[in-house]
This record gives sequence, structure tokens and C-alpha cells, in this order.
Amino acid sequence: MTVLTNIGILYQCRADGTQADVHPIRDAAVAWSGDRIGWVGREREMPESFRHGETIDARGRMGVPGLVDCHPPLALAGWRADVFVAQLGGA
Repeated sequence: MTVLTNIGILYQCRADGTQADVHPIRDAAVAWSGDRIGWVGREREMPESFRHGETIDARGRMGVPGLVDCHPPLALAGWRADVFVAQLGGA
């Protein structure tokens, strides 16, 4: 299990809200293994079972698990509706 600790503020989207509800957690930690998040919450509330293994210090920075920066790079600037339609078709 890998644990990201010392997260100043962690934003998460939960099922009990809308997409605009970001549910901030201050002084947070995230534990994961492979591609699965195993635990998210206040670092001081982290279960003992997640406190072993590799630890990465976020140094007080913000975290957004699962965030995908989906803006197109400058090289792809311009009207791209034809590319979007092609991608919807499986291209």
C-alpha cells in the first residue's frame, strides 16, 4: 500500500452530491495499491492497516484523486469537432 500524507486540502466527488460538490478534506491522506484507492480521509483518522508501506509527503499541497486534466495541448488548438466525432466512433 502506498500512502500520500500531509495533503493540505484534498477534494473529492462523492455519490451524495452533484459534480459541483467537491467535499474538501483538510489535513488529508490517500492510500492506494496499484490502480485502486483503498482509503481517503483525514490523516489522523487513517486506520493502522494503511500506515505501512511506502509513504509520499505531499508537503501541504492540494490533492484531487482521479482528476484528469482534459484540456487539449496547444499543439491541438483550434476547432476539433471532427476529431471528437471520430473518437466517439472509436478512432
